[in-house]
Amino acid sequence: TLKLSHERVYKEAYTSKLAIDVQRAKEATRALYEKMEELSSLQWPFEVERLFHLRQQYEAQISRLLEYGFVQKGVFSEKSIELPRDVIYLEGVDGRTYVVPSYEEIVRRMYDKRELLRRKADQGFTIPTLVPFGLSLEKITSLLKKYFFINAHKAKLFTIDRDHSVWIQALLDTEKPLSVEGDDVLDHATIDPQSRWKKKAEILKEQFQTFAWDAGWRVVFLQSSEDGKSFASVTEHDGIRGKEHPRASVPYGKTVDEYTEWLKSVQQDKESAYYGESGLTLETQLMAYIGFLEERGGILAGSTFCLGSRFRNSDNGRSIVVGYSPSEECIDVVIDSEGGEGDVGLATEVRI
Repeated sequence: TLKLSHERVYKEAYTSKLAIDVQRAKEATRALYEKMEELSSLQWPFEVERLFHLRQQYEAQISRLLEYGFVQKGVFSEKSIELPRDVIYLEGVDGRTYVVPSYEEIVRRMYDKRELLRRKADQGFTIPTLVPFGLSLEKITSLLKKYFFINAHKAKLFTIDRDHSVWIQALLDTEKPLSVEGDDVLDHATIDPQSRWKKKAEILKEQFQTFAWDAGWRVVFLQSSEDGKSFASVTEHDGIRGKEHPRASVPYGKTVDEYTEWLKSVQQDKESAYYGESGLTLETQLMAYIGFLEERGGILAGSTFCLGSRFRNSDNGRSIVVGYSPSEECIDVVIDSEGGEGDVGLATEVRI
């Protein structure tokens, strides 16, 4: 009815050319667009479920995070509200508590980026992933060791003995464990030459002060496998995904500098098939291992650069390579001062 009314008023204005009729046509156009926007927002939650199965994924991930100690559930009192409520939260590396974004909030934020998300869903980026970014790397790696030990029976790749089945090994020059205070993460959706690397505590402080909706967390979408049942591996580099926006898989075996320059050149180009994508943080990639093991009973094949994270040694930035080592039966987190080359690929994410 509103559309028919708009057409009638528009024709009258076009015929008469009178100022009052033109004004009515403008008002009718505005009313029509407002109504269309309202209807679009009402339909969006259904579209989210059709494209991403968000509620099922959200609830399953929350359950796993609780079960293995990444988050806690209990009474948390917010000073601004002064009412206790039952929430799920993590304890950040900065000592603050960060509540997990609600399902409803994620749906609202997705709506703001609906055009990008529709485009990327066509290319297979359909796996929503909750990343407890605010946790210290020390805690994440410790909990992952526990997770893989408990679930070793799910992955036939692992050898079980009384000491360990799978471990996460961080390799520095001195073979020290991952540094908690020294982890610097680039907090940007895009790689910008003017960007500077920030420590995690610094990022969390900025999020806390600006009341960021996802403070302490990151909600990202990862690419699914060809059959849509699990995560895509960086070794799947020969296919093309997407009907409306065809996207060729990222070539395997480049250096970190080659990948960085390539991603900078395409991620802000709306005509590019890779528009809106960014490099993974170390935290995202480590959480992806849990998702893959749950879905497929195995470990993601291949090694990937985590362009969203970097470790520093004096003035020299160090790239991070994460991959499963069949010979060692472990997940290696390698801090590579040489920039990496050879048998390493690049996984990307879409962050909201």
